[in-house]
Amino acid sequence: MKTIYIAIIYFVTIFIIFKILRYLKRKSKKKRIKVPEQLRKYLLKKYNYQCALCPSKISLETHHRDNNPSNNEESNLIITCHDCHRKHGKR
Repeated sequence: MKTIYIAIIYFVTIFIIFKILRYLKRKSKKKRIKVPEQLRKYLLKKYNYQCALCPSKISLETHHRDNNPSNNEESNLIITCHDCHRKHGKR
């Protein structure tokens, strides 16, 4: 019976630590700054209204190469379709 209590306390402790780590990870994320519409239009024209990674012209999104949503430098941005953005997004 004592081992069951120890196991329960162990799993509850692990669960709480996991929740705290997830909370801290979310808090430490970089702040997303919206890509200016004028820059987005320029990028769409530059990439010929097509994904930079495949020939798709559907569901185009702006992708940050360094995965930093606050870095809106032109050299850090490319146009991708939704599928490529999802595949190459978080590494």
